[in-house]
Amino acid sequence: MVADVCCDNTDIAMMVSDTVFHYKTIAIIILDGNLLTVKHQDFPYYYMVGGRTTINETSQQAVVREVHEETGYITKVDRLCFVEESIYESFGTNFHIVSLHYLMKVSSDFTVADGKPTDQGEKEKLYWLPLKDLNKYDLRPSFLKQKLSDGIDKIIGIEHIVTQKEIHKGAKNEHTQKSINRP
Repeated sequence: MVADVCCDNTDIAMMVSDTVFHYKTIAIIILDGNLLTVKHQDFPYYYMVGGRTTINETSQQAVVREVHEETGYITKVDRLCFVEESIYESFGTNFHIVSLHYLMKVSSDFTVADGKPTDQGEKEKLYWLPLKDLNKYDLRPSFLKQKLSDGIDKIIGIEHIVTQKEIHKGAKNEHTQKSINRP
């Protein structure tokens, strides 16, 4: 199981002690008041287009590549909005993930239909969620629901988000979230 979630060829991912570390980029694609998301048929939640950065690839190159792989379109980076640190346990594996969330610029021909499969095939599809209704959906990471519902124009500078769940055996999971806005 751990090998499946850790280390592919050139991805920046590694196993440190008993924790899997990932360095990821996430695309925030907003068009006509809707947010482009991904849904895998085996999971009850929506998540963002994106993935792991590879060695010798900048985060901006990685997010453009990931969008192209998952949608078939070339996009451009508008700006970095969030730096997210997420520490948690899932199915017996500890994770420490650093994700850079970029607002993307899309061209006028960017027309991704609801239900379009990603590069992962029919099990993973793209969906547009209305920004005004994000609180009705199980969107991960969850901080995006509030931040994007308020309007991306209200995000000034880069926000640092830390989400941590205790991973000590036998302890009840605690959730803390911090936001630091840096112009």
